[in-house]
Amino acid sequence: MNLLILPGGGDPNHSSSMKSISLLKTEAAKRLFNNVIISTYLGHFSHPQKGKLEIRTTKSEMLFQLKKMDELNDKFIVFVRSYGCNPLLELLVKNQRDFRNLKKVIIWGASNYWHEIPDEKISDVIYYVKEEKGGLMSSSIFSEIIPIENTLPQINNINYPIIFCTGTLDKHSPLSFYTHLKKLSNSSNVYFAKLIENEGHTIEYYNKEYLDLILN
Repeated sequence: MNLLILPGGGDPNHSSSMKSISLLKTEAAKRLFNNVIISTYLGHFSHPQKGKLEIRTTKSEMLFQLKKMDELNDKFIVFVRSYGCNPLLELLVKNQRDFRNLKKVIIWGASNYWHEIPDEKISDVIYYVKEEKGGLMSSSIFSEIIPIENTLPQINNINYPIIFCTGTLDKHSPLSFYTHLKKLSNSSNVYFAKLIENEGHTIEYYNKEYLDLILN
């Protein structure tokens, strides 16, 4: 079994992400995973090339990593969070049955960007991600995001589970949005886990029930 971690807008190698990444790597090792691959996107400070976060290049990196994992001829799990959820669901709509070794997809902290970040707040978010998360965002990135409310109803031909998860303290994915997404799903393979108590937008604390859901 292998694990592919697709991060959010923040660099997974930045100090702000290390607690979450370390937890997932440790738990995967306990479960004898063969490989844990942590992707970066163009625009992350640790990415080998310099640039800005854009939906197009993020999807390109995701697709490359998905195909690479699939070619290992071993089952793999995808864990994606925050900003990464939207472009990944776009890819899955277009490639619903293309990954023969994909066991399941964990969607953590899907956000309602259209309503959460009005135009007047975009510059503040870009500054925050640069200074606090290790990522440089394009100023057009939020206009490029296709809302999950649009992509989710189109997922109806998958042969693996997609599981939405988040914490009760996740202000970016509140219960009202989570409940709204449930009503939009048309697939019996899309599930919504109960919210994890005292967890937020990033998985940071050990919770056996949730870690079993993600990694088993």
